[in-house]
Amino acid sequence: MASYTTNYQLHQWEASDDFLRTDFNTDFQKIDAALGAKAEAEETQAELEKKAEVVKGTYTGNGGTLAVNLGFRPRAVLVSLGSRDYNEARLAIDGEGSYLDMTANGFEVQQEQNSRMNVNNRVYQYLALR
Repeated sequence: MASYTTNYQLHQWEASDDFLRTDFNTDFQKIDAALGAKAEAEETQAELEKKAEVVKGTYTGNGGTLAVNLGFRPRAVLVSLGSRDYNEARLAIDGEGSYLDMTANGFEVQQEQNSRMNVNNRVYQYLALR
């Protein structure tokens, strides 16, 4: 009578056991599933280990809607609204923020009633995570 391995319950035949094709197929399916899960876990870990690249820059407001081209869609953008009168920032993470939207190639800021995101001729600093 066959015994089984500890981790994957694969067949371990005795010298007197008969071999069945279904036993081999079952074992191969278990091995394939285990190797597939291991490869997927390694791929996930590799993605998690990628370090975010920080891109910093400035833009000058135009008083309306302004697209800032980074050449990539950022994961997050932080725009400093700092001035002598106030020190604020706006943040958008993986999508939309307050008057700050991600685009395929960067982000877009809008100047609307007191948003202070795109005041004409004001220079803004930003950090973007790739």
